[in-house]
Amino acid sequence: MNRLIQWYSGLAIYIKLFPFFLVYVFISLSLPSTKFNSDEVRFLNYAQNILNGYYSDPFPNIKLWNGPGYPLLLAPLVYLNVPIGSIPLLNAVFLYLSLLVTYYSARFSAGDRGAFLVAASLGVYFPIFELLPSRMTEIPAFFWVSLSIYFF
Repeated sequence: MNRLIQWYSGLAIYIKLFPFFLVYVFISLSLPSTKFNSDEVRFLNYAQNILNGYYSDPFPNIKLWNGPGYPLLLAPLVYLNVPIGSIPLLNAVFLYLSLLVTYYSARFSAGDRGAFLVAASLGVYFPIFELLPSRMTEIPAFFWVSLSIYFF
């Protein structure tokens, strides 16, 4: 019985923060970005280039405007021909994971209840909502920053 209680207490934060994930999925799918930002096109082109075995065009047309991190993340989705409109669901996953990592980071100093309040307040940070439907690097960067804070 004690193991069941420990298992549920570890699972409880995932359940408590899951409504945020549902809101993020709803925003990502209900506000689709039909116009491409120039960066979105570039990221998708680099992902296609990675699938073709190179990253940038050869000399003298070398174009290295950004690193390969986000295009590497998009490359499997491009390979699987995932519809472009569903790629922002990745943002919902990253934002939800950043809430969980923030909770575990704050739990070191604020306890369980305080950590939940920190994660929930981050979860309702309104300016990040307008980035959910885009295919940009801001939300994955949000996750990587929260993960680096956790490890420090």
